[in-house]
Amino acid sequence: MKNQKRLTLIELLVVVVILGIIAAITITIPMVMSNQSEAEEAARERNEQIVQDAVNRFIITDDSVPSNKTDIGKTHLVPEYLSTWPGDDGYTVTVTADGIVKVE
Repeated sequence: MKNQKRLTLIELLVVVVILGIIAAITITIPMVMSNQSEAEEAARERNEQIVQDAVNRFIITDDSVPSNKTDIGKTHLVPEYLSTWPGDDGYTVTVTADGIVKVE
């Protein structure tokens, strides 16, 4: 009996801590990735709302709809109605003939 190897309490504690760390990592990584895609979608939606507001103000002020052909919407809206154009951040911004904005 004296020559038998046994796990000490410290060794057992180390194993439990390592397993806890592995479990925390496997749970946390998918949550972070999910939060990132949700944040990107929320930013896209917010950009769409901001550009729609700028288009609405342009329509009220100028009594016309900014055209999207060759970014005419951008030249009409920046800097008077928008400080920056969301399309410069990699978004594709479309303004339809009836003034509806789509940011993708």
